[in-house]
Amino acid sequence: MNRCIAIFLAIVALVLLSSCASDPSRGYSFASTIPGSGQTIAVDVFDNYTFSKGVEVELTEAIIKELQRKTPLRVTRGQADTSLTGVVRAVDMKQIARDSTTGLVDQIAVKIIVDFEWKDNRTGTVLVGRRSFSAVETFVSGQGTNEPVELGRRGASQRLASDLVGELRSAW
Repeated sequence: MNRCIAIFLAIVALVLLSSCASDPSRGYSFASTIPGSGQTIAVDVFDNYTFSKGVEVELTEAIIKELQRKTPLRVTRGQADTSLTGVVRAVDMKQIARDSTTGLVDQIAVKIIVDFEWKDNRTGTVLVGRRSFSAVETFVSGQGTNEPVELGRRGASQRLASDLVGELRSAW
């Protein structure tokens, strides 16, 4: 009985190992899924073409934290296998709701729009590039909470960073 189980397990292991592909896009693989097997990424501070001071630094820091948390890429300064650059094109605020008693704006949405490019520095190939990539976050500015605009902007930066890193990972 034990011999039958051992033979069965050996056959299962052989089938599973033979189903692994050398190309990650063609099935299971032990190979890296990172394009060009790049292991490091340099993230430059995004340029800021808006009047919202500091949003570029806030966004870049959020992107670096997301990369460190959700990817095997090692974020470096200077020389790296790949690089991420971008431009903050717009930071827009739009009222969502008003307080029914005072008529004052109660809830506001902050939208950040960026262009970004992830490039393989060894070949010059653009791995991922997006234009007008955006994220929106809301905050409550009404009485009782008085959340500052910076809280909404920080939330939008974090959401955008998460979505942007998701875009990079989807290219793998």
